[in-house]
Amino acid sequence: MFPVLAIAAAVFITFTYTEIRKLKRKNLTKISAAILIVLTCLSVFFSVNDTIYWTTADKAPFELEPAIAYAVAHDSSNQSIMVLIPNNYFSESIIEFYLLKDGGSQIQVYNYPWSRIIVPTFNITVLISRCKECNVKFLFTTESSGNNLDYFNSTVTLMDIFDQLYSSNNFTHVTPGQTFGKPPLSIYILNYTG
Repeated sequence: MFPVLAIAAAVFITFTYTEIRKLKRKNLTKISAAILIVLTCLSVFFSVNDTIYWTTADKAPFELEPAIAYAVAHDSSNQSIMVLIPNNYFSESIIEFYLLKDGGSQIQVYNYPWSRIIVPTFNITVLISRCKECNVKFLFTTESSGNNLDYFNSTVTLMDIFDQLYSSNNFTHVTPGQTFGKPPLSIYILNYTG
């Protein structure tokens, strides 16, 4: 099939070349200009379309600012925030940004895991000791993709983590007052009571 396609392409190119040579120079210039204008318009259209898609698809869907305002309003004695399983839109850095904006700059923010090398699997004992060590009051969790988590490519789900958090008796349960956003793009704030 490839030789047939190659011969057909060669015949098409030869035919096109002979037809172009028959045209007068003025007509050739007009056709070339029209092709250039069409290609430029198409490329501008696709570029704008891609830009709109990227900015809307990659927009942070979380209602993070109200969650930070809640933490600032309910903080006592400079306690800290632990971000559980951070991702691109939900991490220590973005929470620090909103803390500075909302006047809660005295609140420290930590990630769990703080190192993907040291903590390759989810470990509730390590999380509790880290919360105690860092004077954590708020544990920020999210369900950015429903029940599935990309936690070191493991099979840990959000419900598995919540089961471990609740059974440890060191964290409060999720309440409507500490839930921000709409499922499946919600932020949950649990209090560390340990």
